[in-house]
Amino acid sequence: MPGPPPDFDLACAVALGFVEHPRLVVNLHQLTLLDQRGQPAATYRDWLSQLDKLHIVVREFLTAKTSAQQATAQSTGFGSAGWGMAAAARTRDGANSKAISLKAEARQHLAERGVFVRAKGLGLRVNL
Repeated sequence: MPGPPPDFDLACAVALGFVEHPRLVVNLHQLTLLDQRGQPAATYRDWLSQLDKLHIVVREFLTAKTSAQQATAQSTGFGSAGWGMAAAARTRDGANSKAISLKAEARQHLAERGVFVRAKGLGLRVNL
């Protein structure tokens, strides 16, 4: 019998790095719940709602972080030189700036929804 659906607001806090949850693995495309042995117990694909403002901000944050990582990989890859490295650095810096502002916006939404209080009540580590 499947358990109750996960707390998607808490999953957003995990995705943003505000909360550490030992049984929750979160990325842009899926949310995975782990059992006590660390094995996947349930997977929720496309877990971010397109109607929820917090979920929209988290999706944009995760996309910006991915863009920054890809730009970094391009600038340090074989054959990278001069103008290409500079363009990749600008792309990376722009994506990181966007991610920082989105993370601040998401933090406000999470605080308003009481996610940090719930996480502390569950004994989870909260990094604000």
